[in-house]
Amino acid sequence: MSGRAFLPLGDTPDQRLASVADAQRARVSSAQLLALGLTHRMVQSRVRAGRLRREHQRVYAVGHALAVEGAAETAALLAIGEPAALAGRSAAAWWGLIDRRPDQVEIVIPGRAGRRRAGITVHRSTMLGRGDIVVWNGLPVTSAARTLLDLAAQGDPRDTERALDEALHLHRVSPTKIRELVARTPTHRGGKLLLELLEPGRGRGVTRSKAEQRMLGILRQAGIGDGERNVPLGPWNVDFLWRNAGVAVEVDSYEWHSGPAAFKRDRRKDAYLRDHGLDVIRVTWEMMDEPLPLVARIVRAIAEGASRAA
Repeated sequence: MSGRAFLPLGDTPDQRLASVADAQRARVSSAQLLALGLTHRMVQSRVRAGRLRREHQRVYAVGHALAVEGAAETAALLAIGEPAALAGRSAAAWWGLIDRRPDQVEIVIPGRAGRRRAGITVHRSTMLGRGDIVVWNGLPVTSAARTLLDLAAQGDPRDTERALDEALHLHRVSPTKIRELVARTPTHRGGKLLLELLEPGRGRGVTRSKAEQRMLGILRQAGIGDGERNVPLGPWNVDFLWRNAGVAVEVDSYEWHSGPAAFKRDRRKDAYLRDHGLDVIRVTWEMMDEPLPLVARIVRAIAEGASRAA
């Protein structure tokens, strides 16, 4: 992304700039502008005309002001320069492990000292090894395993657990890779928590999506409608919710609900939902093998809840 790797084809500097902008989410550095054949005077002229908009020191947005996915991350990486990669919560969001991006883009660079930029959080690490930095969706980013390790060191354990669940569910990482990384970086502050969260033996058996799809089929066959799926409530997502009746159905799968860490997480979730007035019904894969008693229980809970609300 430094501009040293290639010069795009084009007869004029602006044509070459357009090619780079297309490849870099409409972001470009001063060094790239000069390499493309623009002079300092030409750059300033385009800034005054609004064709270039300064985002960081020596980094510009090109053309329109429409939002582009990954533009802020690209601009931050260009501002810091090579070698740099998305890290922490920025990396977790880029991998699709968390929903919310941090207010400031988080970057990691090797070594004990490095550059600083306003609006960018720069982490420095002496423990970055081969394979810890990869390219994902066009941007350098810490590997999924390294991202989880860093997240465990800086964030809420529940956030780390959710991100770990998502990484395993999406096959971004394996427990073996995580354990290998922790063994290679024994002094990293995130290692202890991440190993604890791996204890349930995740990564095998029925996935959450398969269990939910099976439960959805049972509900539809029984004619139980009006329920919402994957509803966010506070820090949690509810698998199935009948809001007016105050009934929540949570589907347990082996991959997501086995072991002590998952057990504790489920108990915290149940307590939160019940504190907010919901009747929580937990459903296992085995219970779905004989759906009639399960359906009767859900129908009865919905009817009782609706009667109380009337």
